[in-house]
Amino acid sequence: MKKLNIFLAVALMTAFVFTSCDNNKTKLPTLKNQLDSLNYAFGLANGNGIKQYYLAADSANADSLKIKIASLLKGLNDGLNAKVDEKHPELSELGKNIGSALKEQTKSGLMGDSTLTVDIDIIKQGLINGLKGSTVQMKAEEAQISNDTDAYDLILKDKERLLSFEEPTRFIFSHSALREGWDNPNVFVICTLKHSDNVISRRQEVGRGMRLAVNKFGERMDANHFQGALGEIHKLNNLTVVTNESYKEFVSNLQSEILNTIQNRPTQATPDYFKGKIFKLSDGSSVEVTELMAKQINKHLSKHDYIDDNDQLTPKYHEAKDQGTLAELPENLVAYTEQIHKLIDGLFDPKALEGIADDGNKKLTNNINQANLERKEFQALWSRINRKAVYQIHLDSEKLIEQSISAVERTAKERNNKFVETLSYKLAEATQNDESTYEQVKAKEMFGKVTSKTEVANISIQSQVTYDLIGNIADDTNLTRKTVARILQGINAAVFAQFKLNPEAFIREMSRIINEQQAKMVIQGLKYNPLDSTYPDNEIFVSNENIPLQAYKAERHIWDYVVTDSDNERKFVEELDGADEVVVYAKLPDRFQIPTPFGSYNPDWAIAFNKDKVRQIYFVAETKGSMLDSDLREKEKRKIDSAKKFFATLNQENQSLGDAVQYSVIDSFGSLMNLVK
Repeated sequence: MKKLNIFLAVALMTAFVFTSCDNNKTKLPTLKNQLDSLNYAFGLANGNGIKQYYLAADSANADSLKIKIASLLKGLNDGLNAKVDEKHPELSELGKNIGSALKEQTKSGLMGDSTLTVDIDIIKQGLINGLKGSTVQMKAEEAQISNDTDAYDLILKDKERLLSFEEPTRFIFSHSALREGWDNPNVFVICTLKHSDNVISRRQEVGRGMRLAVNKFGERMDANHFQGALGEIHKLNNLTVVTNESYKEFVSNLQSEILNTIQNRPTQATPDYFKGKIFKLSDGSSVEVTELMAKQINKHLSKHDYIDDNDQLTPKYHEAKDQGTLAELPENLVAYTEQIHKLIDGLFDPKALEGIADDGNKKLTNNINQANLERKEFQALWSRINRKAVYQIHLDSEKLIEQSISAVERTAKERNNKFVETLSYKLAEATQNDESTYEQVKAKEMFGKVTSKTEVANISIQSQVTYDLIGNIADDTNLTRKTVARILQGINAAVFAQFKLNPEAFIREMSRIINEQQAKMVIQGLKYNPLDSTYPDNEIFVSNENIPLQAYKAERHIWDYVVTDSDNERKFVEELDGADEVVVYAKLPDRFQIPTPFGSYNPDWAIAFNKDKVRQIYFVAETKGSMLDSDLREKEKRKIDSAKKFFATLNQENQSLGDAVQYSVIDSFGSLMNLVK
């Protein structure tokens, strides 16, 4: 029986070709296993580091380099044997220190891990090779083995992990994988570069791409998942083909073919559609739909306005079905309710085809609505917000230090004094069978049960990696080293001691907390100074821009069309454009920017209302799916808070004009009207 230990935390490369002459020459030691490789890599890394730091000036002088390496190795041996020899002070002392450290590691294990045995000879040879300037090199075919195996296992054996949001791996299926033999449901874009007249290959490629997507649980994003909401299905399952001219005609013809095929499906709930259908009942019996039953179903649908004059299903039917409020069928048909609804759902809704296929190259041309632009209401609003500005920040360093220390202490307390997690690794073990049949290999049963355990990595920061704690935090927070040092001095000693348990996590958490406190103080100390300069109208209000075909045709907008970014925004525009209270509005282009300490900010909407119907005439709005602070990203919240100060400053500047501009975040047209009425 073979015992297979899989170390998930270590990846080593061990393919070298060198010649061997004497003990101080570059050569490859015999590496029998991963542990030997680890010892060798340990020595090699140290050798390279010493060469770069201590022997850089001797690289071109072979004789000098040879003498100094010999001194270093003698010192190393002296350290291992607890001898003292200071004939060559610097290098001999360095070698002695290394030797002493290795001697200690023979007791505690390589790099402090008792499960890893120290092999002095292999480490020494790695050290020699490193001093000679060798690096870990690997043959291409051998380098590929580990990566290919891991990728194969991830794709074909562990799809659940690959598809999960927690898995950091992001994957792209190559064009060749879209041919026969593969089932790739999550293909969203197909790129074609070369000319091809092979229709079969084209159909295979597009056909694979048209497979429905799956979620992280492996569930198809079909009608069952969306409960029949076809619009949602089409939004998610969207195949984009980026192609050349030779491919364009094929894709266009395929789109037409699909549409024609779908359109041939029944669309009308006529008596003839239901007549003659067979209902399979739970007891195994069958019932054929008679002419009378078919007429009763049709009459029932018409009575409740579930079908229109053309016997096609109405939105009322779909809404009632989604809400579970469908009217009960006539008494003699109640027993067949499930079967009848399945038949009804089998009818095709022509509206479901809207947007299912289009030419991504086609665009609309968006022109300025000159009449709306020149309306006095919009010009009055635009004159109030069309100002460039600069900002100043007053930051109290003492207060920042105090608040950062308090925040760190508070965070540590909330985590039961575990400010950062201790580094750990997972050790998995399995036993491989001495012999395996073809069936066992095919069924992936060559190994016994896999057991795993998580071990704490007792890694000391006194290693090859040097951390500049103060410098790293200063870089991440844009503070001076002095300020960072004072914050670190002020935190609890027990919290600070956790730095050595996980240095990178400690630096990351400290930086995050300090930045949070800094952001709060930045908003408090933020002041805007409006400039005399404004945005030229010909820079902001530009005609003839290309926009998507799905843009909304508007009446009160300063452009002919409105481009929306989401369903929520589309609904908002529809209500905004149709409201009597609204005179004119504009979706502010990206060129309109407000400077903030957290990056430039572009508000969504500028709206002018009818002064006789609302109390707040001028409004600048930011539309979000939610107005709750907890649902907004930190950076978004900070930009919004900065914008509030910007518009408040402009209102002070424009007091003589009267009618201030209100700025707020809204999630719907209803919430907007609550603010202005």
